[in-house]
Formats: sequence, structure tokens, C-alpha cells
Amino acid sequence: MLFRSIFITGLIILLAGPSSAQTKLHFTKKEMRTKPVWIEMIKDERTNYFEVIKAFEIYFTTHRFPVMEEEEMAKNEKLKERIEKSEAKFKKKKRNKSEDPNLAQKEKHEEAKLAFEVKKFNHWEMQTRPYVKSDGSIMSADERLKIWQDSKENKQ
Repeated sequence: MLFRSIFITGLIILLAGPSSAQTKLHFTKKEMRTKPVWIEMIKDERTNYFEVIKAFEIYFTTHRFPVMEEEEMAKNEKLKERIEKSEAKFKKKKRNKSEDPNLAQKEKHEEAKLAFEVKKFNHWEMQTRPYVKSDGSIMSADERLKIWQDSKENKQ
């Protein structure tokens, strides 16, 4: 009897674990403004495309857009526009400049990590945009495959 209750308790904990580890899909504007929630949002297939774009843009109203490679900026007008918007909004806010070299080094490291995440976001946006439904949901892999198969059949 004891073994059975331990087994059932363990099973409940095991089954409850994945549900708490899932990505949160909805965030408040405050969360979007203070944390880069869009990084987690792009990892989830169930996310709403328009919400991710909104979270990305809101985040960069209070944070400086990371400096990207100059050749990439020259090629991508949308990226340039985002950087200019971010800089304009960032400059409106009063910022305290610290003279601590460790803090400056840490900020450079964080900016480099953020630049990488921005690149991943841009790639996700480019790859996902064709599969966005009118409500912002993103087509599943099965839906994409069906569209491809239908187009292949129509060509024959």
C-alpha cells in the first residue's frame, strides 16, 4: 500500500513537471519593457507572431539596441530603422553613466549576447512571416507540409 501511494505521488509530480516548464505565452507590458521576453517567445511554436513583434519593440523602447556589424546594418533597412527608433527613445530617458570598468565590461558582454539574440530574432521573423495566419498564430509543421504538398500536386 505504501509503495502504491509513493508511486502515485511520484507519477503526479512527474506529469506536473513539464507543464510548469513550458514557456509563458502572455506577458504584461511591464515585463516586455523590462525583460527580453521575446527571446523565450520565439522558442515556442504556439506563440502569437504579433505578440512577439510587440514584445521586441517594447523592450527596445527602454533598452539600447545592440550594435550590429556595419555591413549587416547597411543591407537591412528594417534593422536600421529599429536601431534609430531605439536610440531616439533611449536618449529621451535619463541614464546614469558609471565609471566602474567592471560594469562597463559586463555591459559590453551583455550587449554582445543581446546582439546574438537579435540576430536569432531577425532570422526567426524572416522564416516565420510567410506562415503567419491573420490572427497571429503560426502554422504548424503539418500545415506547412500540407501547403507544400498541395502546391506540388497543383504543378503536376
